[in-house]
Amino acid sequence: MSRSQETPERLLNRLEWTVIRRLDGLFQGEYRSLFRGDGLDLADLREYQPNDDVRYIDWNVTARLQTPYVRQFHEDRELTALFVVDLSPSVEASWSARKKRTVIIEFVVLVARLLTRRGNRVSAMIFDGRSMRHVPAGGSR
Repeated sequence: MSRSQETPERLLNRLEWTVIRRLDGLFQGEYRSLFRGDGLDLADLREYQPNDDVRYIDWNVTARLQTPYVRQFHEDRELTALFVVDLSPSVEASWSARKKRTVIIEFVVLVARLLTRRGNRVSAMIFDGRSMRHVPAGGSR
């Protein structure tokens, strides 16, 4: 069977890697620290100290208080990705030998597999033309 005709499961089996050390618990992602670091959620503002990274200076607060202040963030430890997948009859059309439906499924499976390898969770909303099905967030196959 050529690589272009491989089933998604065979492709994923070829990409299988061995996990050397797996953490147990709620936060299983591979991230820098337990509490603070580069993240999306603002944790605190504090006065600038020598050796602080100037990229984290909050210029609005600095302008109001006339003293440099830096932002500190909560570390992103675990992500949850949501796939919204349209598998309605409108995607049954095909180009060349592959169907759009097959390409969509292979893409979602591949990206979901890559995300769950780092301890993140994946969920999906699948529309089949008649109903919407929700696949709850999980971190395994």
